[in-house]
Amino acid sequence: MKTSHLIVNTLLKAGIDKIFSLSGNQIMPVYDAVIDKKIDIIHCRHEAAAVFMADGYAQTSGKIGISLVTAAPGFTNALGPLYAIKANQSPILLLSGDSPLSQDGLMAFQELNQHEIIRELVKKSKKINQLNEIENNIYEAIDLARSGRPGPVHLSLPFDILNETISKNNTSISTKDKKTDPQLASSTLKKINDIINASETPLVITGPSLSEARNKILYQKLNKFIKLPIINMSSPRGSNDPSLGNLKTILTEADLIITINKDIDFTLGYGSKERVSSDKFIFVDYENGPINHAKKILKERLLLEVKANPSQLLSKLSEMNFLNDYTTWINRIKFLSTQRPEKPKSINKITPYELCNSVVSEAENFSNVIYISDGGEFGQWAQSIIPKSKAITNGPSGAIGGSIPQAIGASFANPDAIVVCFLGDGTAGFQIADWETARRYKLPIIYIIGNDQRWGAEVEIQIKDYGAERAKYCMLDEETNYANVASGLGCKGFKVSSIKELKKIIKAVFSSKETTIIDVNIEGLPGPTL
Repeated sequence: MKTSHLIVNTLLKAGIDKIFSLSGNQIMPVYDAVIDKKIDIIHCRHEAAAVFMADGYAQTSGKIGISLVTAAPGFTNALGPLYAIKANQSPILLLSGDSPLSQDGLMAFQELNQHEIIRELVKKSKKINQLNEIENNIYEAIDLARSGRPGPVHLSLPFDILNETISKNNTSISTKDKKTDPQLASSTLKKINDIINASETPLVITGPSLSEARNKILYQKLNKFIKLPIINMSSPRGSNDPSLGNLKTILTEADLIITINKDIDFTLGYGSKERVSSDKFIFVDYENGPINHAKKILKERLLLEVKANPSQLLSKLSEMNFLNDYTTWINRIKFLSTQRPEKPKSINKITPYELCNSVVSEAENFSNVIYISDGGEFGQWAQSIIPKSKAITNGPSGAIGGSIPQAIGASFANPDAIVVCFLGDGTAGFQIADWETARRYKLPIIYIIGNDQRWGAEVEIQIKDYGAERAKYCMLDEETNYANVASGLGCKGFKVSSIKELKKIIKAVFSSKETTIIDVNIEGLPGPTL
């Protein structure tokens, strides 16, 4: 059989049934190998969209997302999402075509040193160049993407390798022991327990990979048994994240911080005493880099660093018995976490709050809803209202523009769910063509566009730093009609300017379960903060 068939068979054995892709010369052998196999290629309109679809699939399925793009221009188009995906700790495998191995250094068609370009954006990048290592390479890449601190991994597939004929006798599966997680010693667990017992107001802070929306089974156990408060931080706004309420006060009142898969980075004020008052930290991670960074930043405040599987340690915390009863402290955090700024008053248009609240209120009448929120000012309003247990966001990178394809990936991962996607009008333009992809596959996705005719975050920066009279170049206009664009791509499209009209349309489209775009004129307001 051809090597391309071996690759597809290996993906099948690894439990893969979806590949998000845009076609191209160098990967057509894989397209041919997929035919008649129980694996689908979801063909989209841009390579970056294929990667974001894999991301949305991974975040909402608990599985790995697979993206397949062609060489050189296809590969470079796919790079954009990787910074955001790595920061958001999402497990994807990017497969890229490559020029023939036999023509390396000859200036072959689409020859490019992919690994030099991509190395800072992924956990690992490797070119497949040994036929008998193909299965190992794929299994190891999938394992690496999902282990410890999850993230993107890259494999390139030279064109001549894909077309080689290989017999089963020439393939091998490594007999080496699979990489195992560092074992949590009972002595380490005892140290953690002792430090917690010496604390009156401990707080567990987790990173993006440990959000409730991405770990439903784990949180079923945690919500039932854990006796410690947990806050998940997944936003670049850090302690200003509107979905976390009055986190600033929480961080000043906690006398012990336990971080799990969460860097001591800008979102925590680099651990400054002004932002995080505690002199006691426990830092848990799987990777040496974040651990060494925490030691450098926290110095003597770091009482214990633990190299461990993060979800395993979080589970172990739920099994511990503590000397103190933290119920009052937990209730205090619940109260502070639910605080929100005052609702803005409407002037001439619908406010972002009114729009998002109206949509979520209707959506919560349905039992199976997934929310996707992009970034920017409008995204912050959405994230402040969406139930956190159901929310997939743009993550801590500050990137925008991935929500349209992320929603598509989420829909494929959850075919019985309705996906509701919130995005601004600036963001909508990034991957707008893939509304056609959603419609072509008949996906029940509702895209809600908060249209304030501006790149909101940048306009707010201009107003704050330079004055309102210098808020230029970041404005959009009213001529673009996203409902008409949607209709032109075969979707349902609605242009809305009143709450009464909005509520009527929302009720109808939730029942229709068709790909729908609702373009809503809103007041341009800064994101909510306490």
